[in-house]
Amino acid sequence: MSDIGRFKLIAYPKLRHRPDGLGKLSYVEFFASRDGEVNRVWRVEDQKLDSLFDILESPELVTNIICNLRHGTSVALPGDYSAVHLVLLGFRVPFKKPPQPASVPSSVNARFIQG
Repeated sequence: MSDIGRFKLIAYPKLRHRPDGLGKLSYVEFFASRDGEVNRVWRVEDQKLDSLFDILESPELVTNIICNLRHGTSVALPGDYSAVHLVLLGFRVPFKKPPQPASVPSSVNARFIQG
């Protein structure tokens, strides 16, 4: 399978510090890179990390990744992932407005229509 259009994923935990000095995982920032450039960045709340089960086959691997993230360790996910995998992990494709017709004064149109 070609690697064109595939992403490498790195997850960075963001901890919220508690009064007792320990950190609690607030959210995870995912960075998706393709061809060495970061193309996508998004956040996933701690409670939604189970979405990793949708893209990884091994429950043991997912459990290990989630434990590392909750302990404040960044994790590079194994393998290459498609845009569909990114959406399963919570990335939202930006909405693009459809093309709008050009607003050209009618006097300009008439000048070019006449021969």
